[in-house]
Amino acid sequence: MNSRRPGKISLMQPIAPRNTKLFIITQFLYALIFHIPIWIVFYEQRISISQISFLIGFQYLIQLVLELPTGALADLIGRKKTIILGYLSFSIGSI
Repeated sequence: MNSRRPGKISLMQPIAPRNTKLFIITQFLYALIFHIPIWIVFYEQRISISQISFLIGFQYLIQLVLELPTGALADLIGRKKTIILGYLSFSIGSI
């Protein structure tokens, strides 16, 4: 017999296989950053490698600082809209 009551959600449910596959595929595609070597060559014409490293470190610092406010924003306007806003700002920042 099933001891769970109908309508109750169990917190110990396994992750759906479809979501697992989608996560692996999106993380793989996100990690394929082919434009980085091109940007390094482009930046080397204007600034040194140490300055490029500083800018990348500064980028990670900003990412770390903005993580908490982004979570609060997701609580206010919704996670889906916040993710779209994040990808949009990433695209604009990359351009």
